Amino acid sequence: MSIHWIAAETDDVNAILEAVDYAIAHDVRGAPPASGRPIAVDATDRYLDESITLAEATWAIDAGRVVPSHRPLIGALFGALQRLTQRLLWWHTAPRWEQITTHQGAATRVLAVLVHRDREQRRRITWLEREVERLAAVERPMLVMSIEQRELRRRIAELERRLEQRADG
Repeated sequence: MSIHWIAAETDDVNAILEAVDYAIAHDVRGAPPASGRPIAVDATDRYLDESITLAEATWAIDAGRVVPSHRPLIGALFGALQRLTQRLLWWHTAPRWEQITTHQGAATRVLAVLVHRDREQRRRITWLEREVERLAAVERPMLVMSIEQRELRRRIAELERRLEQRADG
């Protein structure tokens, strides 16, 4: 099994998946992220969280696993045949299992990152929507005051004009 670390310069899913494919095809290993911790997900969508947790726990494929049989005599023979078949075909199947496992691990990590970024964007959008509402609430009284101020200036100009006419006349 091998792990390929992919650093993406973009949030575009297609570009990230192309980087994963390139890394697997050209055996580019990359460096792990500094924290080394899995990304924590919120509890906003329990099903999604459970699915990501399951994917993170089960992405590796054990190509040498023997499927157990509970039949007394045939079960032992069946297990021995599985082990023999795996040993005989190991040279042929190992690279494919490694590629599948690597891809599943990368896809699992990409999904966790995308969910994390999606949730960050949702939080940011929610905050911006609240900020727009707050600013609109502040702006409304200011607009009313601006209209009143314009009206008062117009009335003052009218009164000054009348005062000048009286002083001249």
